[in-house]
Amino acid sequence: MNTAVEQFLAALRQHGFTYRQQGRGYRAQCPCHQGGNHNLAINEGAEGKLLLQCKSHHCAFGDIMASLGLKREEPPAGPNGTHYGPPDREYPYRDEQGRILFYIGRFPGKKFLAYQRDAMGGMLWSTKGLRRPLFGLPELLQSKPKDLIAIPEGEKDALALAALGIISTTNPHGAGSWRDEHTAWLKQHLPDRQFAIIADFDPVGKDGKRPGEEHARSVFASLTGAGLRAHRVNLPGLLEGQDVSDWIAGRSEAEVKQALLPPRRTWVIGAEHLMSKEFPPMRWAVPEMIGEGLTILAGGTKAGKSYLALSAAVAVAAGGRLFGKITTQKGSVLYLALEDSERRLKDRMQDVLQGEKAPPGLDLAIEWPMLGDGFEESVAEWLEVHADARLIILDVLQKVRPPRARNSEPYDDDYRVTAMLQRLALPRRVALLALHHTRKMAADDPFDLISGSAGMTAAADGLMVLMRQRDQPEATLHFIGRDVSAQAWSLRWDSDLRSWAMLGDAALHQVSQQRAAIMKLMRDMNEDLGPKEIAEVLGASYGAIRRLVVKMVEDGELVRTTRGKYRLPYPLQGERGLY
Repeated sequence: MNTAVEQFLAALRQHGFTYRQQGRGYRAQCPCHQGGNHNLAINEGAEGKLLLQCKSHHCAFGDIMASLGLKREEPPAGPNGTHYGPPDREYPYRDEQGRILFYIGRFPGKKFLAYQRDAMGGMLWSTKGLRRPLFGLPELLQSKPKDLIAIPEGEKDALALAALGIISTTNPHGAGSWRDEHTAWLKQHLPDRQFAIIADFDPVGKDGKRPGEEHARSVFASLTGAGLRAHRVNLPGLLEGQDVSDWIAGRSEAEVKQALLPPRRTWVIGAEHLMSKEFPPMRWAVPEMIGEGLTILAGGTKAGKSYLALSAAVAVAAGGRLFGKITTQKGSVLYLALEDSERRLKDRMQDVLQGEKAPPGLDLAIEWPMLGDGFEESVAEWLEVHADARLIILDVLQKVRPPRARNSEPYDDDYRVTAMLQRLALPRRVALLALHHTRKMAADDPFDLISGSAGMTAAADGLMVLMRQRDQPEATLHFIGRDVSAQAWSLRWDSDLRSWAMLGDAALHQVSQQRAAIMKLMRDMNEDLGPKEIAEVLGASYGAIRRLVVKMVEDGELVRTTRGKYRLPYPLQGERGLY
C-alpha cells in the first residue's frame, strides 16, 4: 500500500470516520461535510500520488486534507512567480479509465490555473505535454445513444447540471479554448448523441462581442461541421453576467431539462392540409427578376456588376425604375459594399443618382462580420428596425465567407455557405442579392460560368450572370430562378452617365442587330446577294441567315430578285446604283 494512502486512512480512523475497500482503492465518509454515505473515493495515482474525489459535494483536495489536520505545504509560486494560495475549488480532468491527468483550480479573484499534484497533494504547476481532454470522460462514456449531453462554459456549470442528472462536459481553460481534438473525440466515441451548447451571458467586451456567445458559436460550428447533432440553447430570463449555475437556482429539474431540449420541429405535413393552406404572393424587389430568398449575381472583374447592383438598390429604396424601365417594389435596402472605401462608394453613388437626392430607405456599410461570426445576428438586428425591408445586397460574397473547413469537400463547403444565406433570407421574406465572380473558362451554359463548385448555385433561389467583353459597351444579363423562367436581356453601358440601359430581349436584340448588318451589307456591296454570301461575309450561321432573310422579305425589308438572290426594296439617296 502507498504511504500517502496509509497516512490518509490513519487520519480518517483517528477522527472517527469509517471507510471500506472498493476495488484497488477505498470509499469513506468525506470529512468535509455531514452524512454517513461513503462518498469519498480514495485511490493511488501515478507515482504514488494520493487521489481524492468527493462524489457528492466535490470538495477541494486541500479542504479534505485540512479537515483531518494533515499538514499540507503552502502552494509554491505559480507560473509567473505569483503566490495564489490554496484553490477555492478544484476540478480533476481524467482519462477514459478515470486516471487523473491534471486539475483546474479556481483561486481567489476568479483565477483559473492548471496543475498536477504530488503524492501528498502538493502542487506541480507544469502540465507541459499533458493531454487536455474534455471534463468527465468516464461519465460521458456511460451515456447512451441519443442521450442529450450539455456543454456549458466551465466545470462549475457542468457539475451543477450533473447534480440534476444531466450528462455534461466542458473544455479546460474556459471560453475560446475548444479544440479540434475535443470534437474528434466526441465524433469517435459519441457520434449518436445530441449536444446542447449553453453560453454564459457575458458583458460586451472591448471588441463589441460577448465572449460566452462567441465561444458557444465556435463550439456549435465545430460540432456541426463534423456532422454531429448540436443546437444552441438560449436560457429564458438569463441576465447579463449570469451563467448556467445562476439560472438553475430556484428552478425545478424538469424545467431545466425542458429548456435544454432541441427546438421542436414538425417535419411532416399532410398533402390535404398543404393544399388547403393559402400563401401570400411572392415578394419581389425587382419583379420577375430578384425575389425573396438568395439570388447570386456573377460577373467578371470590372464587368459592371457593382454598378448594376447599386442601381437596383437605389431603385428599390426609392420605389423607382431599374434601367429606367422596370418598376421596382419599394422598401428599405441594405447595401454591403465590402470592397469599397467611403470615398469610392460616394463617387459611385453620385454616378448612379445623377444629381438626385439619395433615398432615405437606403443604408450602406463598408464593413460587416463574417458568416458564422456575427453576420447573421447583424443582419437580423438591421431587419428588426426595418420592417419594410425589401432587399439586401452583399458585394461581394467572398468578403464574408468563412475559411474553408479543414478536409471539407468543395461542394459541401460551397453549399454550406450559400445555404446559410438562403436560410437567413427566406424566412424573413427578404431578397438577398450576393455578388460573386465568374470563372475565366468558356461554357455553353452561362450559369456554368459562376465560380466555385456546383454547391455554390445549388442552394440559391435565383442565378444571374452578366456577360460582357472587356471594353465593349454591350453586355448580356442572363437570369433564371425557382420562380423565374430563363431569360436574357441585352444591356448597354453608358460611359458618360456611368449607368446601364436595357436594350430589350437579348435574342430579339441580336436578331435586330443582324437585320441592320444585312441591310448595311446590301447597301455597301451594291449587288444582289444570297444567304450563303451574306453568312460568309458576316461570319454567321447560314441556316440562321437564310431564315432571317425570308423573314425580312415577309416584313418588307428585302425583296427577292432572281432565284436565291435578294436586294433592298427602295433606292437609297446618295448611294451608288439603284438602291
